[in-house]
Parts: sequence; C-alpha cells; structure tokens
Amino acid sequence: MKAGKTPAAEKAAELYRLYEKPMYHIAFAVLKDHHQAEDAVSDSFCKLIAHIDKLSAPESPETRQYIIKMKALRYALPLLPTATFLTGCILI
Repeated sequence: MKAGKTPAAEKAAELYRLYEKPMYHIAFAVLKDHHQAEDAVSDSFCKLIAHIDKLSAPESPETRQYIIKMKALRYALPLLPTATFLTGCILI
C-alpha cells in the first residue's frame, strides 16, 4: 500500500485503472454520445465507491462482470432519449 492511501482508496484507483475504458465503450455504444457516456461512467464509479467494501478483488472475474455489465449498462440506459427503444436486450 502506498503511503497515505487507505486500502479502499487503493482498490478504487485499481478499479478505475482496469474498468474505466471498458465501461466507457459500453456506455458509448448504448448512448452514442461522448458526454453522456462519460457521465454514465462517472455516476457508476460514484456508486461503486460507496459500496467498495462489497466488491471482490479488482481483477476477479466476479468484479469484472459486475462492474462492466451491471454498472455501465444500468447507468447508461436511463440516459437514453425516450424515443430510443432497445429490442432484444436482456439486462442482468
């Protein structure tokens, strides 16, 4: 652990390093807007940090699946315009 950083801060930094780009790509694919995709990722990380103690190790498959699938999509979909419809999508 680096001096001055708590284990939670270290975990948050590692999660961001590992998952920011994949989350952005998913959010952008759904939203088709750079700024909204960034907002979705930012909102997702705010929620993750609030519950960071409940997440497994940053590189674990369970953490990866939860973060990328659940958070990126769950926070991107409400930002879609009401006229946009997704068909054939299954949200976990």
